[in-house]
Amino acid sequence: MISLLFLILLALTAIAFIYGRKRSHALAKKIGGLPRLHSRPFYYGALAALWCGLPALVLAAFWLAGESRIITHLVLSNLPEKLRLLPAGELNLLLNDIKNLVSGNIVSQNVTPEIQAAANHYQSLTNLSHTILAVACLVLAIGGMLLTLERLKPTTRARNQVERVIKLLLLASSTVAIFTTIGIILSILFEALRFFKAIPVADFLFGLHWSPQMAIRADQVGSSGSFGA
Repeated sequence: MISLLFLILLALTAIAFIYGRKRSHALAKKIGGLPRLHSRPFYYGALAALWCGLPALVLAAFWLAGESRIITHLVLSNLPEKLRLLPAGELNLLLNDIKNLVSGNIVSQNVTPEIQAAANHYQSLTNLSHTILAVACLVLAIGGMLLTLERLKPTTRARNQVERVIKLLLLASSTVAIFTTIGIILSILFEALRFFKAIPVADFLFGLHWSPQMAIRADQVGSSGSFGA
């Protein structure tokens, strides 16, 4: 359903662009030609397309980002008490089994009636969420397109508005890229600090043997490894 929704939004955005251009040509005929418009017809079409597609895409992005967490919380809160009180590790495994059952993958344990009911509940909530999202996005896209087309005038500063939105999108993209890079660096740094708390720096830099095999539990054989670079 989500893929179909994005295809419909893409089609509506293209329609908005076409009608935005047609609207600009109609306005130009009333005032004596295209040179009297503030912007070229392309920008009128682009403005209509942006207000059609962008708000709906932003809504879909935020909705899908929080959908899984909310549905998971609702499904877990609806489980029988004996399952809700499981340790965190076992509860996560149970949740993975529920999701695998929904997606048709192999589960790690026998499917009990409780797990099957939870999987059905998860599927129904997902379908409901996608339906509400589709309706909201389509209403927002069509409304944005109609409202923009209605407000287009010869004096509309379409080029300025389109360029401003593009600048904001480029700024947002560069900001995400910067914070992603910072996150990668911090992740590597924190893991390196944890590593060097267990392995001395001198042993790593000047050691002549590399055998990164360490025991996870105290009762396992080979409780230390060699980490010479």
